Amino acid sequence: MAPSIRAQLTMWTVMPIWLGVLALVFLFRSGKRAWLGLGAANVLVIGTWAALKFL
Repeated sequence: MAPSIRAQLTMWTVMPIWLGVLALVFLFRSGKRAWLGLGAANVLVIGTWAALKFL
């Protein structure tokens, strides 16, 4: 059975997102700034996702 179009879209969207994140890591001046920036982005996304679940 073939996956649905939504599953295919989700699967093929993951790679460009990860490649974008990996490319943006090199814009940080230090490893500490990279960890802080990516950690803050992670908290923001998870917080937004959690807030949207309660709507």
